[in-house]
This record gives sequence, C-alpha cells and structure tokens, in this order.
Amino acid sequence: MTLQLDVDTQGQIAAAKVMDPQPLLMPGPGGLVKLPPRYGPLPPVLAQAAEQVASKWRFRPVLASGRPATGRTWATAMLQVVKREDGNFGVDLRYLRNGPYMNYAVAPRYPQRMGKLNKSGALAVEYMVQPDGAIKGFRVLKAAGAATDHQGVFEDAVREALSRCRELPLLIDGKAVVTRVRTAYLFTMDLPKEDADRLSRQVGDAVDPKVSGDSGTAPPASGEAVAIDSPFQKQSAG
Repeated sequence: MTLQLDVDTQGQIAAAKVMDPQPLLMPGPGGLVKLPPRYGPLPPVLAQAAEQVASKWRFRPVLASGRPATGRTWATAMLQVVKREDGNFGVDLRYLRNGPYMNYAVAPRYPQRMGKLNKSGALAVEYMVQPDGAIKGFRVLKAAGAATDHQGVFEDAVREALSRCRELPLLIDGKAVVTRVRTAYLFTMDLPKEDADRLSRQVGDAVDPKVSGDSGTAPPASGEAVAIDSPFQKQSAG
C-alpha cells in the first residue's frame, strides 16, 4: 500500500493519506488497455487505522538552503493485523521505502520475438523523475535470463513504457525536486514461481543493495520503484 505523507520542519507527519490503488495500462492491439489494480482500496476503517499509525512516524528534518523545510513524499508500507497483549487485534504498518508516486503507469510490451520463443528475462533500470513528473535519464543497470543475450529488445520495451509513465515528484517547501529511482522489470512466459523469483532476485540487488542471493530481503515487485536519493530518511524509532 502507498501513503502520501506531508512532513513538517521537525520531521513529524503533519498529514497521512492512504492512496487508492492505480490501474495498470497494458499495451494492446488497439491501444492501451486498463487493467484493474492488484488489490482493491482499503476499507475506510483500515485506511484510517493505517493513517493513524503512519502519523506517528518520524523523519530526519529535510533541509533546503541550510534550513529545515516542509516536504511531501509517498511511502510504501505493508499493512499487518497483529494481536495485542490484551488479546484484541489491531493494525500495524511496516514501513518499506519512500519516493515519488507513479500515478500513470504503463506496463512494457512483451518483446514479440521473445514471446514466440517463450523466453523470460529481467532488467534492473535507473531513471530520473523530473519536477514535471516526466521520466528521463534512463539506463540499464543489470540484466538476467534472456535479457542477458537480448538486452536490446527488452530495454526498448521498458524505455518505451517509461516514456509514457508519469509520477508525482517529491516536494520540498512546495517545490518539486528531481529524484533518482531504480526498479526492476520481470518478463516471464509460463515460468514456475520459484524460477521467476530466482530471476527477479538476480537483478534485485542492483535495485536494492539489501537484496542478495541468500538474504531474507525480498526484491521489489516488478515495476516497483526504489528512490535512491530521497531526502526523506525515516528514523528507526517512532
């Protein structure tokens, strides 16, 4: 799930809002086809509970021209139902990362030749989210599977999709800032889950250094972005 966070000059959360899931646009013969989100909107009672938990988070104060500034970012989190000491159940929120928010997502088209050959591949890529929400500065960080020997066709598919995507940029004192983002794209054709997970992990460490072949950290889902230089750094406590 994603929450919009407004952060004050002391690093406290001034407002937290759960974002409704966005549809994914998939290229089709007649143009873009809107696919439903992977999950539906949270029931209001759960959304309010998540916002209350997020409002207690604390970030290191963001600086602009050497002074504390307000800001806005979007945090990815995992909602968990936990059993309290009194035996009742409550809601907890596991913080994962923060960065710009993709509010217009276009999926890459599966390379036709690779699809006919039933070839699967993965790419880790990096790009810059511009103040107007456009994506520029695209480059490939790592390839795996069929993308190792056929990187060009997979790269073209991702580049074309990202050129059509739009993001909500990070804000510092109300001004949009450029952010460097990394993500991985997984292309699979009837691949068993364990093989798909292995393929994803092979490029996951290029996106998130905490991901490695034998670590317990799962790689981000295909297309899930990781902001490398977000100025919003969450404190471990609170």
